[in-house]
Amino acid sequence: LITSLTGVTTMGRVTTGTWAGSTQLGVSSATNYSNQGESVFFGSGTVVQGKVYNFNSGGSWVAASSGEEGTAKGLLAIALGNGTASTVGMFTRGMYTLAVDAGTIGNQLFLTSTAGVLEDGAPTSSGSVVRIVGTVLDSTNGQIFFHPDNTYITLS
Repeated sequence: LITSLTGVTTMGRVTTGTWAGSTQLGVSSATNYSNQGESVFFGSGTVVQGKVYNFNSGGSWVAASSGEEGTAKGLLAIALGNGTASTVGMFTRGMYTLAVDAGTIGNQLFLTSTAGVLEDGAPTSSGSVVRIVGTVLDSTNGQIFFHPDNTYITLS
């Protein structure tokens, strides 16, 4: 039975008993680039903090865009810093604060034709990929819930 986690300095596995944990996230602070959630540290490519990237078949992170199906489908993440993706980390799901106003609270977020940028309106141009990637949590501070849906459509 774990009663306190203060001062934990070792790691291990639960080998017997029941693990009844749950992930609990609060809205990230209004400070640009703050976050709470899941991050990965793999893949190549130079990334810019706060931009959205796609993990491609070559093992590299490339800026995601609604104008290029190859960068709009599959694994998406937000760069946690400037530099090499495997070093700075890529945020795959959770609460995140963009450096820009994300739109109206409650609205869905989509990729845009500007690589790496999100907005609260679906693209409408022929050939654009429409994929819901998050939800706006605050109308002025850039706070979002980043939760890319794997479903997408390409407009004809």
